[in-house]
Amino acid sequence: MDAPAFDARWVRPALRFIVFCFSVVAIASMTLVKLAHADGQVDFINVYTINSGGFTNGCFGKASVAEAMQCEVDFVNSYLDGDYAQIASWGGYDIAICPRAVAHDLNMSNPYLYFFKVSPLYRLYAYMPPNPKIAVCNGGGEISASINVIPSSCPSNTNAGFPCTCKTGYVPDPTGTSCVPVDTCPAVTKLDDITDPVALKYVDGTYSSTNPDIEHLNQATQAGLACIVQKVVATNCYQTPQATSGYRPAAYQKHIYDVYYKWQKIKDNNTPECAEVKAAIKKQFDYHSPFRHAPGETSNHSQVDAQGNPAGNAVDIGLVPQNIADAIAGQCNMYRPMINMPNPKDNDPVHYQPK
Repeated sequence: MDAPAFDARWVRPALRFIVFCFSVVAIASMTLVKLAHADGQVDFINVYTINSGGFTNGCFGKASVAEAMQCEVDFVNSYLDGDYAQIASWGGYDIAICPRAVAHDLNMSNPYLYFFKVSPLYRLYAYMPPNPKIAVCNGGGEISASINVIPSSCPSNTNAGFPCTCKTGYVPDPTGTSCVPVDTCPAVTKLDDITDPVALKYVDGTYSSTNPDIEHLNQATQAGLACIVQKVVATNCYQTPQATSGYRPAAYQKHIYDVYYKWQKIKDNNTPECAEVKAAIKKQFDYHSPFRHAPGETSNHSQVDAQGNPAGNAVDIGLVPQNIADAIAGQCNMYRPMINMPNPKDNDPVHYQPK
């Protein structure tokens, strides 16, 4: 039998095909070429461009080595994918599954030049009828390409010019790609950022002492609050009690605890290295003042139910006459647990909880 003939319609320039499976091995190899930094130095914000050996002219200004490689192989990969799509559209062909190419042997020649290879390289060829309608893999080999690294700019909080060095008060982050503030104040660390979305509502003013979160108190606490307000109004029509603090998320409770105690530690510290931390803590202390007493790290205001939903078990109520506060609280199945404390500074006469 004569050898089947290749379909002349399907002959394309060789080598312009590859599917890039950027494997864990390839990713790991990139981490091995991480540049060492001198003290205080961080990476440039580089751009990466495929140069010699590459097939495309469009892989310019990429943000990383991986992105530049992906750009190159995506372009070449489109040829093999086109092979599959075209032959499948003809119908009736038994199409082979070709080995997919991978990138490998990534290495750094110098800080501004990388090399990598891609293999194996295959493409599909279809036979013309009356030969069997089959499409087979053909090819092999590998390609080599290089990537030029072009320093573009330095990250934020760096000094002008190259190399990129962190400004005073900043140090490289663990990845060596940005400069982050350093805790230079030995007296006290800076306040943690609040990320809890509910706690942020207390910072942005959605909830405040004039508009506390009553909705997320448990039913017993809400009922006790309503009862106390009603009974005080009935005995003194000129004075209406007001809730000044309801449910507080645990993250917010921890925040005001940190604000209070860190301010006590740093308020008399006038050293230059603590000035920035002190100013940030004072701003928060002034925002939350006045403090009737030292806040606890945890609070009944922050309780949750068995499902983890907010269910605050305490409420602060102002404008309740002190001479009748305990009697009225008792009539409303509430009590004041934080009066007559061993340390008078811990007294909190406006704090009520269900019995």
